[in-house]
Amino acid sequence: MNYEPYGSSYPRDLAQGRQAGVAAFFRYVYAWMALALMVTGLAAGFVVSNPNLLVAAARSNFLLALATLGLGMFISVRVGTLKSTTAAQLFLLYSAAMGVTLAPAIYLYTSASVAKAFFITSGTFGAAATYGYATKRDLSGVGQFAMIGLIGGIIASLVNMFMRSSGIDFVVSYVFVVVFASLTAYDNQRLRQMYAQAGGTANLAIFAALTMYLNFINLFMSMLRILGDRRE
Repeated sequence: MNYEPYGSSYPRDLAQGRQAGVAAFFRYVYAWMALALMVTGLAAGFVVSNPNLLVAAARSNFLLALATLGLGMFISVRVGTLKSTTAAQLFLLYSAAMGVTLAPAIYLYTSASVAKAFFITSGTFGAAATYGYATKRDLSGVGQFAMIGLIGGIIASLVNMFMRSSGIDFVVSYVFVVVFASLTAYDNQRLRQMYAQAGGTANLAIFAALTMYLNFINLFMSMLRILGDRRE
């Protein structure tokens, strides 16, 4: 896959109806997102299929989560200054680390549940992304609402680490489904506007792919907690 940023070969003048550039941009974004999801799935599957690795991942899950979070934040902050090849490689490394980190949680559910949650997530994500891409409505308010819901859900999750209430966990999972579906629509519109202003400069496609990847992963894990059947 070509790592090079877009440059001026794609038209950016949306005001004159030239949609070819933004369409090509989003094809590139979702190609990278799909590749990242594949890497995450392969990494998680590899860990789940190896009992020793699964136990090690479970025992060090907190440290793995912190390291993965740190890498994701580094990419988000520095993506504009990194070489395009470096940004792409770090994104794939992050995707693999995410798979290792999520493997113990995914293992708790049956394979059929994981597949069901993935397909439902794909449909929900696709519908939200399409709406955000096509709508003329300003989704800024939706984005603000989603961020408030995200902060509230995170606080409730932290509190529930001590309360250990299955009811709270269930409600938070539903909240996160709404939040990340809303963010998917909002981010599609926001990224479209960013491309119209800046084109494919500063690794915008990798940043966009990371943004949409995180929306998908969080939506998937929320769906899995709601719909998943746990292993006996």
